[in-house]
Amino acid sequence: FKEPNEILEKFRKYQFLFERSASKVTKSLFPESGPTPEGLNEQLDQIAEAMRTVGSLCINEKNTHFFQVRTQNIKENIFKKATDISNHILVKTVDHCQKMIEDVQNGYEKMSQRLQGDVNDEKELVILKEEIANHEKNIGHYQNEIARITEFLNILEKNNYKFPQDSYFNYWNLMGYPPEIKIFVVEAQRRANSKESEFMEKLEHEKTDFLEELQRLEEEFLVVSKYDEYQDVGRGTMEKVSALQEKLQRAKETVNSFNERENLFKLPTSEYETLNDLLQRFEPFFKMWDLCYKFDYEVNSWYTNPFTQLSHEVIEKKIDQVTRECQKLTKAFSDVSDEATKVLKELKKDIDSFKK
Repeated sequence: FKEPNEILEKFRKYQFLFERSASKVTKSLFPESGPTPEGLNEQLDQIAEAMRTVGSLCINEKNTHFFQVRTQNIKENIFKKATDISNHILVKTVDHCQKMIEDVQNGYEKMSQRLQGDVNDEKELVILKEEIANHEKNIGHYQNEIARITEFLNILEKNNYKFPQDSYFNYWNLMGYPPEIKIFVVEAQRRANSKESEFMEKLEHEKTDFLEELQRLEEEFLVVSKYDEYQDVGRGTMEKVSALQEKLQRAKETVNSFNERENLFKLPTSEYETLNDLLQRFEPFFKMWDLCYKFDYEVNSWYTNPFTQLSHEVIEKKIDQVTRECQKLTKAFSDVSDEATKVLKELKKDIDSFKK
């Protein structure tokens, strides 16, 4: 058995071709993180070596003392298996190259679009400036990707596997993007400088107008703070108080907008203590008139709704809540506003009257 065993041992080195299917071998070479040229080259070289040497391993029919060993079928099976695995790998390599070419092309196209895009506000300006600042880094990334594509294409060429002509055309087109993008960057920088000056001027103008708006809000507050007729709560007073509340909230939003834009431009943020002080002074007046309005509304609904729809517990709980709020506000206004104190006394009188 010595000679047959020696022949069998020679074929043992090709056993790796039959340990896994072609699809499993290919899957192991193309993980989610992507293949490496080194891994593909190593596997394909091993397969090519098997295909090249298996034919000359021994004669197709070998006579020994007791046996005739025929190896032609096993040689053909090894060659067929090696060809199958190699083709699976090379087909997948073509797909991978095409996907990489498409990704790089899309990346360059998006860069071009961002550099040429309209700038309508400060946020878009910041995005454009970041694109300008990072364009060399981004181009470098895509050039590294192209270098890897080239390595994979060299593998295909080395293994005499044809790459589609239209994909080759797209691959060579990638080389023209960097010079084109450089031109876009120059124009984008000019546009960014112009827009930055425009937006800065607009911001300063808005801040000047806002100071005038603060003065108007202060004057409106002085008017509102003098309202002292509780009975007028449903006849326009609450409407005017609510209107001032909305204006003050919009003023807060305006300051937030200023600060956001200042941060985008890396400027010191503006602080408006006048507005903060006005909001603090207005808050108890709004609470007072809001309490009066809601109590007046509730009382009217209790008087007009069918008796069967009323809940004694709900009404009592509501009255207790209004009473507590009225007491808190009375204490807060005791040394601050005679007008508010008068309104709250009338509210308390209305509450007591309802309780009876």
